[in-house]
Amino acid sequence: MIDGYTRKSTEAIQRNEANTNNIMMPLIAFNGIVDIEIGLIRLIAKKYLDPKMFDIDFLVNSSIRDLVKKLYTRENPNPLTVISNAELSELDELYDDFITNYYDEILQCATETELFSQILIWREIGNIHSTILCRNGTEVDFLKRHKLLSKMQAVTISDTWLDLFPQYYFKSINDSYIETISNKDIKAKTVYIARYQFNLSKDEEGSKNNKKETILFNDYITRILANPGNQFRTFDIYNRNKLFQLEENHA
Repeated sequence: MIDGYTRKSTEAIQRNEANTNNIMMPLIAFNGIVDIEIGLIRLIAKKYLDPKMFDIDFLVNSSIRDLVKKLYTRENPNPLTVISNAELSELDELYDDFITNYYDEILQCATETELFSQILIWREIGNIHSTILCRNGTEVDFLKRHKLLSKMQAVTISDTWLDLFPQYYFKSINDSYIETISNKDIKAKTVYIARYQFNLSKDEEGSKNNKKETILFNDYITRILANPGNQFRTFDIYNRNKLFQLEENHA
């Protein structure tokens, strides 16, 4: 899934060798650069509009920006909760069905995130070499076929040496990408978690625009923190300032 040169380079940086140019080699989850959630909702809007299940008005009349904002601020990891008021158990079952049986179609409807645009800039600068963590061969093949994404190096969650990367980027604290890394014996790593509301707990004290954000704890986060030297930070998959600019200007 990844060439020998990249693996050797990662091993060298892990040993603090061959890093005279301060090269960073982050491992970034596939769903951080390919917005599967957007792909799922666009697929539903295109082929599976059921007025008894989904908010048709929102699906038909909302822009991608509106959808991204709503996904960013939701409190449940299931993206279907932004377009349906059905029981959560039903939505969880429906989500699993789509991901299991319609994943190729979802990927065809997906969009690249702004994090991917940032990765291209990093590559041009030359001091950050990113690798994409994929769940399976379907995701690897999607990268290979994509005009822009085909240049990305890729590994899968089945690879045994994922603990060598110095930094990790995850969209969710609840998915198989971070689960895989939490089961590795990683130490002295920086783990970045996307600032989606379902990943965060907000301290309601303080001003409206200055609330303290902390990452929610679950088994995966706890396992990573149990190893010495690991630390968590947050990051944005999209430009948050642009997403919420209008609301903040009128607050």
